[in-house]
Amino acid sequence: MKAIIYLLQVSACTGIFYLFYFVLLRRLTFFTLNRWYLLGTLLLNFIIPAISLPVSITQPVAIMQPVMYLNRIQVIEEPVELINQPQKLKQQFDWIASVKTVYVVIAIISVIHLLFTLLIFARKMRNKELMQIGNVRVLKGSKKLGNSSFLNVIFINDDELEPSEIKQIIAHEMLHVKLMHSADRLLARVILIVLWFNPFAYFYIRSIEENHEFEVDHIATGNTDKSMYATLLFKLSVSGQSYLMHSFSKVPLKSRIAMLFNKPTSNMKKIIYMLVLPVVAISCLAFANLKPNNQKEHRFANKSTVDTTIIDTVKTYRQKIKRTPAQKLAYEKSIADFKAYTKSADHKYKNALARRVHMQTLSYKVVGTIDTMYGPMHLTGYKLTQGADEFVVTYNYNNKKTLKGLFKAGDEIQLKSIGEMWLKSIPVIVEPALITKDNKVIFQPANASQITPVSSLLNPPATKKTAAVNAKIAIAMDKADVTSDFYTRTHFQNKDGKNFDKITFKLSREAGSANLGTDEKAGTFIDGIFYNEYEIKKLSPEKTASLVFDNNGLKPEKIPEGNYAVPFSFKTKKAATAADPTQNR
Repeated sequence: MKAIIYLLQVSACTGIFYLFYFVLLRRLTFFTLNRWYLLGTLLLNFIIPAISLPVSITQPVAIMQPVMYLNRIQVIEEPVELINQPQKLKQQFDWIASVKTVYVVIAIISVIHLLFTLLIFARKMRNKELMQIGNVRVLKGSKKLGNSSFLNVIFINDDELEPSEIKQIIAHEMLHVKLMHSADRLLARVILIVLWFNPFAYFYIRSIEENHEFEVDHIATGNTDKSMYATLLFKLSVSGQSYLMHSFSKVPLKSRIAMLFNKPTSNMKKIIYMLVLPVVAISCLAFANLKPNNQKEHRFANKSTVDTTIIDTVKTYRQKIKRTPAQKLAYEKSIADFKAYTKSADHKYKNALARRVHMQTLSYKVVGTIDTMYGPMHLTGYKLTQGADEFVVTYNYNNKKTLKGLFKAGDEIQLKSIGEMWLKSIPVIVEPALITKDNKVIFQPANASQITPVSSLLNPPATKKTAAVNAKIAIAMDKADVTSDFYTRTHFQNKDGKNFDKITFKLSREAGSANLGTDEKAGTFIDGIFYNEYEIKKLSPEKTASLVFDNNGLKPEKIPEGNYAVPFSFKTKKAATAADPTQNR
């Protein structure tokens, strides 16, 4: 398919450059310049679609949509609808293969034709030699062959010609040999084999041959009587059928005589050739491969298992540049759609499912696989059920472990979920900390021993609060650079030695966490007021005790300049009667 597209781009370039010649250059008497224009653009047609031009592209502002977790909240790039990709029906007729076949067959026939013509020329070289001028051989021609030349061989049919006319024809054909016009014709015929389907390629051939004759006629009649030369052209006018050779009277007689008596073009008009540059630039922009040279690298060195494997484009919101009106509309629509979804029965149902399975080791039945696109996300994994409830567990994880091929439809497995995610059109996705089958461990992430769910770490059940749990809490707090009862920021390092930070917001009955780059500054909104990291730490316990998560509280236009990540927003339980929200700042 790429070859077909490339040839179509070459053909389009051919049309552009030929039309420029036909409209602006064809009637000028700068025949040598026209020759090099035709040859140069004929080759340029193949170069332009093959080159790659680096371009700078400003990344648009990401459009945010919250993704709901039980113990994590992140934001994805833009709202999209899930469309299950149906299996492609097998085409009864492969038209691409047929086009390729037809193209190759006709190209092969054209090659055979060219080789056959060269073979005929080789046989004609055995004709009687009339004379030799330097390294140019003048051979006896025939009525069918006429007066013509190719490479360094000239054919003369002298049956009805006067000596003066023979001399003039030889001088004409010698100019063709000297100017190496045969090389132009060979190149054009080879290109015609590649572009046999392109009508502009045939126009190029005709114009190259026509310009050759104009150029030679102009030189040959420089110091002679143009009327006598025109008379000779009229006398020898035939409908020449030569494929490669320059026939003395092949180009239409009317065109040659008209050009012969044309007034030479003023040298000032050579400036017209400068217009070729914008034509080349336009062709490059239209048909060259434009590649962005500032593709944004992924910001986070490491993520939780769900973040890395389910949605590669998950990211916290960053205020980089001002949105365009279209981006603002798209953003407002995404927020409105998300608000509507949070009030839907589907959201409430999935939220209940996620809470039921969270931190529980439960039995699931594998009923099949899922392989579909959700916007930029390629979702692959197993479909699981518990009665009528549906779940998904993805194949791959950031420790390079995979579940692919471990299960088949009908298998009963036991899975402990430490995180859940749900979107509008897909089942609840569960993040496994442990999967067993027939009492055997089938899967466990490499960092499973380090995974301590936020809910259990911050609110462990009183009846199960052991020394081991207390030790884990102490270790986590020792690592934290920024800690408070409400907010914690902890540094981590993965196996590759790359660092990342984890921020956690603890409320009275729930908590939220998100992964940040080490160079990112955390922020949040409380009752629509922006708080930076320093201000978050200074919040009073009375203030934080009254907060709940607020999915609708993000105010992107109020985020200050800087590399801020704002994954959460909050509101007070009784915002309508609360005191001034800035009183604790």
